[in-house]
Amino acid sequence: MRGGMAIRAARLRAGLSQRALAMRAGTTQNAISRWERGVVEPGLDTVASIVAACGFELRLSITEPDPADAALHTVAETMTARERLDLAAGWATLAARARVVT
Repeated sequence: MRGGMAIRAARLRAGLSQRALAMRAGTTQNAISRWERGVVEPGLDTVASIVAACGFELRLSITEPDPADAALHTVAETMTARERLDLAAGWATLAARARVVT
C-alpha cells in the first residue's frame, strides 16, 4: 500500500474530511489531497504522523510475497487511479460494516 492510500484509508476509517484531518495534523487540505491522489508521495514519517492524527497506529512488516498478491497487483496495474481509490473506499466501507456486525 502506498503512503497516500494509507492516509486516505485511515482518514475514511476515522470519519474525517480532508480539511478536518489537515487541522488535526497541522498541515493543509491541499497537502492531504495531493498525498491521497498520489501527486506527491509522502515520506514514511509523514504517513505515520498523519495516521496517528486519525487515531491509529501505522505498523509495517516484512514478509514473504504471497502469489495471490502478484495476481492482484497485475489487475491493479490495469485500473485507473480513480478506480483503485473507489475500490479501496468500498473495501474500507465493507470492513467497517463487518466490524459493526461482529
